[in-house]
Amino acid sequence: MLYVDCMLIKIGCVNEKRRRGEEEGRRRELRRVRDRKRGEEKRIGGGKKKGIKEGERQKERRGEEEEEGRRRELRKVRDRKRGEEEEEGRRRELRRVRDRKRGEEEEEEGRRRELRKVRDRKREEERRRGEEGN
Repeated sequence: MLYVDCMLIKIGCVNEKRRRGEEEGRRRELRRVRDRKRGEEKRIGGGKKKGIKEGERQKERRGEEEEEGRRRELRKVRDRKRGEEEEEGRRRELRRVRDRKRGEEEEEEGRRRELRKVRDRKREEERRRGEEGN
């Protein structure tokens, strides 16, 4: 029983050491990732911070955001213009179709008028012949 207790204590110590080591490793990894994000990763051999200072990085980020905002605005304007041009093209096409239909209708009306004139003329001639015959 004593042997078993000793083994359990030994195993417990090993497990505890492993757990602490894993936790420390995780903390170290998180710290390294955080430092890298801040641009403060340590240089090998020197104790100085590496990378761009935070203020410069913020300026750079702000500049990038402003540039992206300008690009977005230009894209909106371009899309709106393209939409307006497409709309104008559709209107032009509708106008063309409407004008063509109107022209066809006017031609048809002109033909009907001509036919009516011819019919009326024939009736008039028939009436005259009928009057002359009586």
